[in-house]
Amino acid sequence: MTGVRPVIADFNFFEVMSNAVRGENGVLEVEYGKYPQYAVDTDLAEELDSRLSSCELIETGKYYHYKHSDSKECSMIIEFGYNEKKYVHNVMNMLSNGVTVGNEKFETSYEYVWLEVSPITWYVDEISKLLISKSILLAEYFQERCYYYNGHFENTEMYMFLNNYFAKDIIPSNNNMLTQKRNIEQDNDSLDKQKDEIATNEKDTYEDIAIKSVEVEEQYIEDEDEKGAILKKIRKNPESFKTIDEKYRKDFDVALEAVIMDGLLLEFVSEKLKSNEKIVKSAIESNPLALEFASSIYKNDFDTVMYCVKRCGMTLKFASPKMKKEREIVLEAVKQNALSILYADKRFWDDEEIVLMALSQRKERRLIRIVSKRLTSDLKFMKKLCEIDKYFINYAEDNIKDILRIELALSNVVSEEYKEIHKWRK
Repeated sequence: MTGVRPVIADFNFFEVMSNAVRGENGVLEVEYGKYPQYAVDTDLAEELDSRLSSCELIETGKYYHYKHSDSKECSMIIEFGYNEKKYVHNVMNMLSNGVTVGNEKFETSYEYVWLEVSPITWYVDEISKLLISKSILLAEYFQERCYYYNGHFENTEMYMFLNNYFAKDIIPSNNNMLTQKRNIEQDNDSLDKQKDEIATNEKDTYEDIAIKSVEVEEQYIEDEDEKGAILKKIRKNPESFKTIDEKYRKDFDVALEAVIMDGLLLEFVSEKLKSNEKIVKSAIESNPLALEFASSIYKNDFDTVMYCVKRCGMTLKFASPKMKKEREIVLEAVKQNALSILYADKRFWDDEEIVLMALSQRKERRLIRIVSKRLTSDLKFMKKLCEIDKYFINYAEDNIKDILRIELALSNVVSEEYKEIHKWRK
């Protein structure tokens, strides 16, 4: 496991200097970018837990990457907005026992915590013209050498992660998104529109859609110099795609470049291009959450949805009702993120394997509230659940609760006796 303090070498030095201040040690410091850094206090964590379980938290549309030790690919966590601040909910699998994050102490290395997204403070190296993070921002599992390693840092996993993911992750989400796109207090017209869309979706109209590549009348900008300038602008600042002239957003090459840089820009691509296979594939490869803005054809495509949920389980939210009933897809989504069960068809709240997977994953206790009464009345099932966490006994139905307590007590006695026998044999 590696603790990382990133360094930025390519930046506008003079602009940074104008915003820098000298710290107590005399070293210049500057704030640039934002990143999940500090654990919230217990009261706020409980409030966020409650709102998340009842689907009341607002997603900002931004996400952050992190890497598991047992995976070559990066997983993603979603950013939520609450009371004008932003938070992420992630397991602290990168921590050693007894590590403190912010003001909170974590005794195990697999606790799920809420982290506040806050500004990053950098030291300014005035001689080398470098920005060096004041704190350790990452603690990920990086292989020292990859199959393509040739002795240079540029060919290490760490370098690839920092440049391909971290550099984009620290760019703050659009503040307007909280109020313009996902604000709960939307105007009546927007609410009516949402109700119509929900009603349409619930009819499973996707079932009659043939899953195939859609031939789109692609538009191209004829002036190559003009197109080159637009592409250069997008590469430098992908967000500029949102405000460029509509004719550019209809151009295949410009749209493709935009979604490669940031998959969520699929939202601003012309409606015709949202049905283009290459555009959509590039968008979800960049960010699986782009599925939200893809044509309904792809939301109903098994392979497309499966690819998305494997990388970010919460993308199940944007799948078609038909795909939310696909057990294989739901299994993969819950495996990646237990909370995705909230967006699965409710029949899976009565599925023993899927519920066990969700509740055993990083101790997502609050999900017990959605489990079917049939399962909470099943002695065998509840015993398995209580072996994961004794807390779940509180949610067993009254008719089995006493029996469950007795069986668990007997299991503990047998377990202790076995330990003593095993110790004696040694």
